[in-house]
Amino acid sequence: EVPQDSAKAVAMLESIKDSRIEVNYILGKMLLEQASDNYSDYQKAIGYIKKAADNGSAVAQYDYAESLRLGLKNTQDLDKKMSDAVKRSVHEYMYMASTSNGDNAAAYRQLGLYFVNGFGVDKNEMNTEKGMKLISTAAELDDSIAKKCIDTNICELDKPVEVKNINE
Repeated sequence: EVPQDSAKAVAMLESIKDSRIEVNYILGKMLLEQASDNYSDYQKAIGYIKKAADNGSAVAQYDYAESLRLGLKNTQDLDKKMSDAVKRSVHEYMYMASTSNGDNAAAYRQLGLYFVNGFGVDKNEMNTEKGMKLISTAAELDDSIAKKCIDTNICELDKPVEVKNINE
């Protein structure tokens, strides 16, 4: 059995992070698991995930959007202007995740929920029809949460769901 050494693994990944976008994502996820309550480590981890997202990784785009959304949900002291800017970023990154991979069911679902619930869109952009169309696409791709939303007509944006099986 090989002993695990997280610090050594992080150092190795940091040395090759510029060669492949998925390395930034993996490094970010590893650091995020280790960050616990250390804000500086959290920011560093999110920075790596954002770098992978900005370079086209659909799974990183999804995770970055959801990390921003959760951070916003857990932060009460942002002013409205800053809060609106973060919401727009959440929406933008989830849109990128939904368009960068043709079968990203979770991203279609979340983006649909954003429209249905008016999250990250102006009030005049809140669009139940557009949102439900995106949720239907997710359901067609076998997303169980999207199917439940359609079956029950309860489509709340309450908590993120981890993306599984995204092919990059």
